[in-house]
Amino acid sequence: HNAGASAASAEAGCTEAGAAAVAAWKAAAVAAESTAVAALDAAEEAAAARGTFIEEEWAAAQAQAQAAGAQAVRLWGLAAAQGDADAQFGLALLLSTGGTLSTGGTLISHGYVNLDYVEAERLCGLAAAQGHAQAQFDMYGCFWQKDRAEARRWLGLAVAQGCAGTWLPTEPRYLSSLAEAQRALALILYEGLGGPKDHAEARRLWGLVASPDDGRDLRDSCYGEAHKFLGLMCQRGEGGPSDEDEALRHFDLAVARFSYSGDLGLQFERARAAAANIRDARVRGGLESMEE
Repeated sequence: HNAGASAASAEAGCTEAGAAAVAAWKAAAVAAESTAVAALDAAEEAAAARGTFIEEEWAAAQAQAQAAGAQAVRLWGLAAAQGDADAQFGLALLLSTGGTLSTGGTLISHGYVNLDYVEAERLCGLAAAQGHAQAQFDMYGCFWQKDRAEARRWLGLAVAQGCAGTWLPTEPRYLSSLAEAQRALALILYEGLGGPKDHAEARRLWGLVASPDDGRDLRDSCYGEAHKFLGLMCQRGEGGPSDEDEALRHFDLAVARFSYSGDLGLQFERARAAAANIRDARVRGGLESMEE
């Protein structure tokens, strides 16, 4: 019994030591990436202040960034080899972008690491299989062009976890928020891409996208699109009961949201026309009743 307890204690100690090492590798990898970005940023700022680049200065900054990037790849790799999902995803992101800087929601590539899309997708898949929500989201992008059913499955898993996603070059488009991810899944389910149509779930997801209760920017045109689709589905009875009053309400909201976002394109015109058609039909119906 004592031998067994000692063995268990030793195993726990090794596990704790391993976890501590993984955490240290990940922290050091993040710091190395920050060093790379800082070197390039400093060179860019100096050049902007002078109004010109000095070739030797920029070459030195690139060399420093590449050395830090190589260190980040090595450290992420050590942690990823231990099966850590965050590290697997971190290395996948680095290899698929070449190094990035996040500024105001926009990811700008600095290119201080050699790209390796094949390895990035492999690592992303490993992380996704462990339930890493962002990796699941990015696997949607990896599979979109080659297997719509698999892309749909991964996107569904990510949205179910409330994942807003990040960015990989293989994605069909940049999805900047949970609302955009829900929007993408709603469209897939509505059109029946990669599987059967599911209008009930699409209608539910459009309802979530249309609810501006989480601090999102109301100028995002996804709100107008959500209300437009809800209007159509309520009008047609898709995914739920038909309700002309509710359809009209959503069409009016779509027009208002598109106007607020400055998106006055085809979807705006369709929503405005749909609302006008309902009102015209009601006027005609009222006149016919009066004539009778």
